[in-house]
Amino acid sequence: MQDLYNEVVKLLNQLIRSSKDAMSICQKLTYNGHKRYYQTATLCYTEKLLYLKKKAWDMFQFMPMDDSMSEPYTAQGYKDHFLKWEKFLKSCIDTLSSLNKQLFTETGIENCTITDVLSHLYKDQERTIRQIKQYNESGWNPIELHADDRKLHSKMKHKMKKAGYK
Repeated sequence: MQDLYNEVVKLLNQLIRSSKDAMSICQKLTYNGHKRYYQTATLCYTEKLLYLKKKAWDMFQFMPMDDSMSEPYTAQGYKDHFLKWEKFLKSCIDTLSSLNKQLFTETGIENCTITDVLSHLYKDQERTIRQIKQYNESGWNPIELHADDRKLHSKMKHKMKKAGYK
C-alpha cells in the first residue's frame, strides 16, 4: 500500500514540477494566458497532493514520500512545448490510471483525489490535442497564437480571482 501511495505522490510531484516549468516556458515566450493556465494547474496539483498525503496519514498512518528527482521539463518553442506536453500528459494518465486500479484492487475503495486528478489530466489532454490540431491548421501563425492566448489569459485571470488568487 505504501509503495502505491509513494508512486502516486511521485507522479503528482512530477506534475507540479512540470507545470511550473511549462509556466516558465510560456512566460518566456510571452504567452501569459498559457502561463496562467499552468499556474492554475500547479495550484490544483499541489492542493491534491497535500490532500492525498493527509488522507494517507488518516487512513493508513504513514506519510507518502518522494525522494526522486524527475528530469526537468524543457521545450525549444511553442510548438515543441505543445507536442512534448501532450506526450507527458499521456504518460501521466497511463501511470496514474494503473496506480489507481492497483489501489482499488488492494483496498476496494475508489480514491476520489486520484480520480479528480485524472479527470483534470483528461481535460488538459483533450484541450492540448484540440489546440495542436487548430494551430497545425493555421501553420502555427503567431498572430492567431497570441489572439488565442489573450482569450485564455482573460479566462484564467477571472478563474484565479474567483478562486481567491491574484
